[in-house]
Amino acid sequence: MVKRIITFIITLVVVFSFSSLLSADDGQKQKRTSPGIDETVDVDEFPSPIKQTYPKYPPEAKAQGVTGMVHVKVLIGTDGVPKDARVIKSQAAILDTAAMECALQWRFKPGTLKGEPVEVWVVIPFKFALTKDKETPKNKE
Repeated sequence: MVKRIITFIITLVVVFSFSSLLSADDGQKQKRTSPGIDETVDVDEFPSPIKQTYPKYPPEAKAQGVTGMVHVKVLIGTDGVPKDARVIKSQAAILDTAAMECALQWRFKPGTLKGEPVEVWVVIPFKFALTKDKETPKNKE
């Protein structure tokens, strides 16, 4: 009887130890989650834009003569494609959607850490300024 109890206890210890190892290993194999918008990410090299576009000036804003800066924070994926965009500072809310839509069209060389691509947030400032013909917005980084 004592022998059976000892065997049972040893079996439980082995099973729990084995399941702990499996769950720890699974945790390492799981994909890394995207960083939060305010989370700092270590990088050796920051993302750099390889394709930039200009925002489309909203007709209502153009008609009203609205100008200003919109700062968009963009999550750059490991493939260099923006995954999320959020306005963090704006001088004219009427320009926000155009700036976010434009930011999502940009493409980047991804940021890296130890030679591996990492997801990281970057801020893209968009300057909306009317030209003499009131057609083209200006964008400066």
